[in-house]
Amino acid sequence: MKALLLAAGKGSRIQTETSGNPKSLLPLGDTTLLGHSLRHFERAGITDIVVVSGYQRHSIMNFLSENWAGNVEVVFNPHYETTNVLYSFWLALPYLGGSDFIFLHADTVFEEAVLTRLLSHDPQETFVFAVDDHDCEEEEMKVVTAGGFITEVNKTMDPKACDGEFLGVARIAGEHIPSLRGYAERLFEGGEFQSFFERAVQGLIDQEDLKVAVTDVSGLKWREVDFPEDYSAAREFFG
Repeated sequence: MKALLLAAGKGSRIQTETSGNPKSLLPLGDTTLLGHSLRHFERAGITDIVVVSGYQRHSIMNFLSENWAGNVEVVFNPHYETTNVLYSFWLALPYLGGSDFIFLHADTVFEEAVLTRLLSHDPQETFVFAVDDHDCEEEEMKVVTAGGFITEVNKTMDPKACDGEFLGVARIAGEHIPSLRGYAERLFEGGEFQSFFERAVQGLIDQEDLKVAVTDVSGLKWREVDFPEDYSAAREFFG
């Protein structure tokens, strides 16, 4: 099992807090947003990580060299200003080596139980999203579920129609890497370089009947840090 962390973005919506540093290196307690997740992975026995960097990549590399004792591959996305998460994800796929992996937005922080539930989820279900069942707002990555599986995932659906929010934390078996890579490349061929990772997942649900199971993490502490108020909440939870 590996972990894939996407940390290429600049974090323009929270520049008042970052002081020009990468968002994932915002202080949190005695570490950073990124460091908080690294500690969870270490305690879970995950020793191999792949991190996609972009903005201020040397700051990311320096932090990893000082705070991660396991194996790490740092992948550079030179187009971080004109692409979105799916492109960073695609760049990282060759470095996963076909392994099962934990997918994570590096600006999402969560309590250890979220990772524990993902790792203990039925191993026969090979694609698993951590989902919080709560009332959603416009900005959130919303999901619709049926029978314990995702049927729809996007930011654009009516919040009243959703069944919860995808945290941006998932467990994915290596067997799905070829189909994810292929669908991403079809989107890029069509010029969709600003697509989210979830765009490819939705395409595979619709076209290839991909089964994406749900691990319910409702009630557990977590936060995706996009805005200053998110950062304040993360510090209240974990600072």
